[in-house]
Amino acid sequence: MATTSRDHEPQETECPVCNNSFVLPKILPCGHVFCRTCVISLINARKQPECPMCRSAFADPAKQGENIADALPTDEALNSLATVVNILTQEHECHACDGVKAESICSQCLVKLCAACTRAHKKLPVTRNHEVESLTAVTAERLAASGPGLCPQHDQQISYFCSDDNLAVCASCCILDHKACRRIIRLDSEMKSSKKEILNLEDKLTKAEAKIEETINHLDMRLKESTHCQSLMDTARENLIKFCKREEEKSRNFQEVVRSVQKVRLKLRERLARVKSHKRIVSRAGAVCPRPGLVYAKRALQDRVNTLDLSDTLPEDVNVKALFRHADYSDFVRQITNQLPRQLDQQSKKHEKPGFTFHTNRGSSVVLTNNGKWAESVGPGGIVVSSGPLETNVMYQIMLVALVQEGNTFGRMVYGVTATHPDKLHIKKTIEDMKELSPVRPSLPRMKKYNTLGLVLDSMNNIHTFSNGVEMVISIKDVPRPCYAVFDLGCDVRKVGSFIT
Repeated sequence: MATTSRDHEPQETECPVCNNSFVLPKILPCGHVFCRTCVISLINARKQPECPMCRSAFADPAKQGENIADALPTDEALNSLATVVNILTQEHECHACDGVKAESICSQCLVKLCAACTRAHKKLPVTRNHEVESLTAVTAERLAASGPGLCPQHDQQISYFCSDDNLAVCASCCILDHKACRRIIRLDSEMKSSKKEILNLEDKLTKAEAKIEETINHLDMRLKESTHCQSLMDTARENLIKFCKREEEKSRNFQEVVRSVQKVRLKLRERLARVKSHKRIVSRAGAVCPRPGLVYAKRALQDRVNTLDLSDTLPEDVNVKALFRHADYSDFVRQITNQLPRQLDQQSKKHEKPGFTFHTNRGSSVVLTNNGKWAESVGPGGIVVSSGPLETNVMYQIMLVALVQEGNTFGRMVYGVTATHPDKLHIKKTIEDMKELSPVRPSLPRMKKYNTLGLVLDSMNNIHTFSNGVEMVISIKDVPRPCYAVFDLGCDVRKVGSFIT
């Protein structure tokens, strides 16, 4: 039984709209490809047609669907590939012999042949130069690239190219239909020129792809930094909110204390007024009263004074100590008013110009970009050094942006610290050869692309190692100060980026 295997059919030869093999595939401005009839259906279905894959508008609503579809470029390679795949996925029966299994296919005629027809095909003068390949070994890509090269009008080999009409033609076409054309050249010459232009386009797109990916990686790194900064901002905001709530609670308690003290003060003022009034009466009695009257006045005044509250003791529920002294609280307000804006301004300046960059003294094959924040190794000797010394409790991180072999899942990197200033550091090919370094430590095993390696110098002069922001181990102890971070990209890592958290 003949096979109907779809082993030869790549998934990309099927139109994503109709799920059938491409027929005259048209390239939309966004780069997605659909059948011509599917493009026309998309245009006629909506006033503003969009690509069903990315929703990008691609047509002028004022124009007709067929005109727009015909104006779009045809993916000739995909069209040929779809045609070949369609042939290869059909029943493998001989084109000439009914019911006989085919064993080979002609690259020029695109017909399947049995063993007998294959021998005859190779002997006929017309087809003896055709390439015949086994169906078990042929690939759709190779078959599409090798043919067919026959003129559909005259059934002759296409050997010429008319530049005036931009059309590949046979010898009969040149004589009959293109005799007035002035620019007819050999097809081989035009194919070489087209191949060269295709390679130039591919190189141009490859360079653009690399630049765009680098920009995206840079944005990813900045977004990661921004995410961490946002986390710090959220933490600062939460702390400020907690601080404000505590101060509001203090203010409410303070106001209650003030009100209670004011009430006590009012009572004391009333008590003081009574004391002063009776004091004047007593003073006047002692100065002007006759002797018998003085005796009576003394008794009456003594009884009255005994009824007065003469104490200056405050109630137990009144806490005068809770009232801030002006000098103490004015210092606190001054700190909030003056230091906080200054700290925010310093933080803003620090954010505008991050301090962690790679020093210009580096390995012989390292290229620095993005103002020294990116380092790319283009050969052996991929050593980079931090431009400034490590600060206490500040994490210095580098991210693995690209590996030497993009197919590799993991990369390895080695790091260390040095007390020698980068200007005076003797950079070697490998970090193990540099005598100025402290004990060298390998990176954490199995680091993936876009993973981060972080170093933190604590107050006890120990280096802590972090993987993706998670502390792993105290890797280097008793490091000298000031010290600088040194990274060896080694043979696995091609590009890294640096930042501070």
